[in-house]
Amino acid sequence: MKEFIFLFVLISSIFPCQKEKNTNENEINNSIETGLLINPVFKGRYDVAGNLFLVELKITNKTNSTVKFLTYSCSAVANVITDSKKIDICPNVCSRNFKIRIVLNPGQEFRIPVILETTVETSYNKIRIGWIMIDDNGYNSEHFDEVLVKSSEDFKNVIWSDPFTIEAVYGQIYEIK
Repeated sequence: MKEFIFLFVLISSIFPCQKEKNTNENEINNSIETGLLINPVFKGRYDVAGNLFLVELKITNKTNSTVKFLTYSCSAVANVITDSKKIDICPNVCSRNFKIRIVLNPGQEFRIPVILETTVETSYNKIRIGWIMIDDNGYNSEHFDEVLVKSSEDFKNVIWSDPFTIEAVYGQIYEIK
């Protein structure tokens, strides 16, 4: 167990969480309509090399048709942004990472773990998580990286969650299905 914590701390220090810029309400209201529902579920707080908050991001296809979009095979959190500059998104560390197409049939969910880093004081503020939606219909995936960076800077092509709170002492740490 100590080796795991040491490894996690080492990886976190080598690949720190990435800062997101602060948005204003006008930028956030530019969200796109896709029929996808973004639902972040706060899972818990972990005090390892800082205040890390685990959120499971659920993207549900609420339409009657198939929805296709692009992300990375390993670090899908590259598509994730927040509406707060006080929250950092920690990337997944992986050795192979390439663009993939996600296909969601009606009613299907796409779930990814997202690790956020912030202070305990900031954690009680309401935030929103956004998913940069890069549609795969007729899209030239060679420009995926450029579109992803531009969208994260100007908050275009973003589907936003409703505001939610990550609290320092709570979270849905287990689930019974």
